[in-house]
Amino acid sequence: MPSVFISYRRKDAASEAGRICDRFISAYGKDSVFFDTDSIPVGINFPNYITSSVAKCNALVVIIGDDWLHACDEQGQRRLDDPDDLVRLEIQTALDQDMPVIPVLVGNQPVPKPSELPEPIAELSFRNAVQVKSGPDFKSQVDRLIHGIAEVCGEVEKPKGQPPSERTLRLDWREFLKVWHQDQTLTKFLETFAQDRISGWRAAADQGDAEAQVLLGKCCDNGIASPVNHAEALQWYRQAAEQGLAIGQVLVGDMLANGKGAEQDDAEAVKW
Repeated sequence: MPSVFISYRRKDAASEAGRICDRFISAYGKDSVFFDTDSIPVGINFPNYITSSVAKCNALVVIIGDDWLHACDEQGQRRLDDPDDLVRLEIQTALDQDMPVIPVLVGNQPVPKPSELPEPIAELSFRNAVQVKSGPDFKSQVDRLIHGIAEVCGEVEKPKGQPPSERTLRLDWREFLKVWHQDQTLTKFLETFAQDRISGWRAAADQGDAEAQVLLGKCCDNGIASPVNHAEALQWYRQAAEQGLAIGQVLVGDMLANGKGAEQDDAEAVKW
């Protein structure tokens, strides 16, 4: 049974976080869900307890409402810019542990772009997000989220004798991003990494896998294991973006804004 940490801001999405927490407790049990109002003993060093609790969990769910990105403290400073901000600490701890971090969008705002986030948590932009909205679909949306967490934590039993699905490239996706951020010169290791997997990414991309489409687009965009082809890269990014994959949307916007793969179109870029 996976253990899940729920990260949220009370002034941003307390109600939505509470409802999601209730569903998680029904699925995982109270002892497997960390939700700050119920889980922190009195008299404890708050930041130390939070970071140690995150490190003990299998996944971090980040509840993002309309005010999450720009929430400010009493001095008018953006909270995310404070290295001691608890939400930032929670996300940074989970990313440093290389655990699944799942943005859950409960408002009308998309996942923030890397340039909108502090560098230590910029990778949050590249984590595939899930939308959960109040209304008649709330329960089914949260149930899909619960199943997704179980799947990424290895709790979903795969049929015997069936080969791994191309969706298991999820781990490759995290590794690819980690290397990508560490080495923008695209070292021999990264080229080898893509060379070994590009045929699988292409097959998955052709079948509509959004994550594989972004990976294939990266290869075309940068000449990794394939010739440089910005137009093809934009095509793959756009297909992923149209499926709602946040990183695909960011990449489409960047390419259109810079005139890569198509004529420069700032108006169209802003839409993404």
